[in-house]
Amino acid sequence: MKEKDPYLPSKALYQVKRLAQLQENKPISPTLLQVDPEAFCNDNCAFCSYREEKMYNNVMLPLIDAKVGDSNKLGPVGRPTERSGWPVELAETFPKMMIEAGIPAIEITGGGEPTLWRGFDSLLENCQTAGLDTAVVTNASNMPDHRAKLLARTRQEIVKNLNLETRM
Repeated sequence: MKEKDPYLPSKALYQVKRLAQLQENKPISPTLLQVDPEAFCNDNCAFCSYREEKMYNNVMLPLIDAKVGDSNKLGPVGRPTERSGWPVELAETFPKMMIEAGIPAIEITGGGEPTLWRGFDSLLENCQTAGLDTAVVTNASNMPDHRAKLLARTRQEIVKNLNLETRM
């Protein structure tokens, strides 16, 4: 099966309203926000740009009490801290702010594992209530029954990182 080209000009047909706004010099909002609510991860994926010394985003390391050069081949680097996650209040206010700004979709991903953030379940519920299209990128290591059920009943796209299983 031939893969579709994600950059086909026909994609603009889905954005007619936004293109008209641009032509009228009116501001437009993004169609999706990608958010990283938690900096700590309970894995140590070889490809992770947040953990590798030569990668671009090691400024996040102090949030998890780690520093450039820290490594642990068998487990996570750093630890969760008070500063490693968003303030939990954002689980309620962020979806409302997105709706007010006209942003219809959110991808909850991470420099860390998003399901480890203490406000994760509330954020999912509030995204559902707000009617946001929601995607979650996770290693699925923190998936108790209540969270799996929450994901199953909401309009979610779940992207599971398979690195954990392929290392064993």
